[in-house]
Amino acid sequence: MERAVSRSPTGTKEGRCDLDHFKELNDVFGHAAGDRALRTFAQVLRDSLRPDDIPGRYGGEEFVIVLPECPVEEARQVLERVRQRMADRIVIAGLPAFTVSFGLASSDRAGDFDHVVSLADAALLSAKAGGRDRITVSPGPDLPAATAVNAQLDPTRPTFGDSIDAALREPQHN
Repeated sequence: MERAVSRSPTGTKEGRCDLDHFKELNDVFGHAAGDRALRTFAQVLRDSLRPDDIPGRYGGEEFVIVLPECPVEEARQVLERVRQRMADRIVIAGLPAFTVSFGLASSDRAGDFDHVVSLADAALLSAKAGGRDRITVSPGPDLPAATAVNAQLDPTRPTFGDSIDAALREPQHN
C-alpha cells in the first residue's frame, strides 16, 4: 500500500471507512450478525472498487481503501458507490440496518503513507461527528476545503490490519 501511495504521479487518494454503531449491532443482534455485516461489506468493496484499488481491513470494523491514480471527485464517486451499494445489500441480505461512514485524504497533501492515513482518519472522525452515513474529504491542494478536520491518530492503532480476504474468511468477535 505504501508503494501505491508513493509511486502515483497523479496522486493517490486514501479512504477510511467504518461500519457505524458496529458495537451496538454486535451487542443487540449477536456476533453472528456482526460477522455477516463484515463479510457483506468486504464483498461490497470487492464488487464496487476499480480494478487497481486496494482495499484492506484496518482493524475491527474499520477498513482502508487506497485509490491510486485517482482524482478527488472520482474517489468520492467510488466511495459513494460503495456506500449506496452497502445500503442496498443490507436490505437484500436481511441484515439489521446500519450505515457506513468514510473519510478521504490525498497523498498530494501528505508526505508519507502514515500521514495520509492520519488525514483520512481525521476526515472519518469528522464524518461520524457530522451525523454518520457520509463521506468527508480532508482539505488539501486538490481537495476542496469542504470540512475542516482536527483529530489525532491513535498511536496504539495498528498500521495496517487484515486483508479483505481474511475478513471474508474469518469471523470477528468484537
